[in-house]
Amino acid sequence: MAARMTTPMRQSVVPGRGSNEMVRKDTWLLFGLMIFTFFAGASEGRADPLARPSFNDAEWRYDITPYIFLRSSVTGDSTVAGQTVSLDLDTSDLLDMLDFAISARFEAWKGDYGLILDLNYFKISADATVRGPGPLPLNAAVEVDLRQLFFDTMGSYRVVKAPYNAAGDLWTFEAMGGIRTNYLKQVVGLGISGGPGPGAATELGGDKTWVDPMFGIRVGASLNERWSAGFRADVGGFGVTDTDLTWSVTGAFDYRPWETTSLKFGYRYYSIDYASTLSDGAFAYDFVEHGPYVAATFSFQ
Repeated sequence: MAARMTTPMRQSVVPGRGSNEMVRKDTWLLFGLMIFTFFAGASEGRADPLARPSFNDAEWRYDITPYIFLRSSVTGDSTVAGQTVSLDLDTSDLLDMLDFAISARFEAWKGDYGLILDLNYFKISADATVRGPGPLPLNAAVEVDLRQLFFDTMGSYRVVKAPYNAAGDLWTFEAMGGIRTNYLKQVVGLGISGGPGPGAATELGGDKTWVDPMFGIRVGASLNERWSAGFRADVGGFGVTDTDLTWSVTGAFDYRPWETTSLKFGYRYYSIDYASTLSDGAFAYDFVEHGPYVAATFSFQ
């Protein structure tokens, strides 16, 4: 579903470009808004990695978890082709421009050792017609196409597994480490028509691929036979690539209505500070986002 806008053009131009390529600041606001809708970011939290009661903790066991992160607020600064916009978006702003998103997590555990894989893919598009001032019917058509794939590969070690009360309910503590592989395509197509000449068209943006180191912890506790709670925190980037810092914290409750299926409800806070350069200028984003998420986990052995 593409978002469509028609709005008058102001006298604002892209630095270093001819008069045929006048694009008002709303064009860059549109592009920035798309970027922040697009970055759903990172893995969702979950409860502890304890084996189901009927599972053997000494054998391999597996979890598959599709999830949805419902961002209720996204704020920060976005820079594309040297242009910076400040954003303050809510859920309705974000959903209006979303075409498709899929996210899922896979965990494999044997004893205290685990492998965690997390895949996210997003596709977002929008178009707008920006009308020029004066007697000439000058129009700028703007089309935005954004796609991202990121893939986390992390190892996890369960440092603690112990009862915390007289009923024998367990709590766990994990240490995690690995990498996040990111691919981002972001293209803005600009077309000018209605002037005395034949018109003009250009594309801004491109694609980037980078890998960030990631480290984290996760704490979980079983509350009773069906409920558990968890907390996760991770941090990455550290300036190794173009990411100065990315971090998140997540709290969650897990309800298990059936032996091998559980439902998760939580809240997440995520922050990233990234800056790079494409052929047409600076590309950067520095923002925070937060909101609830929901998930379902299917376990098997």
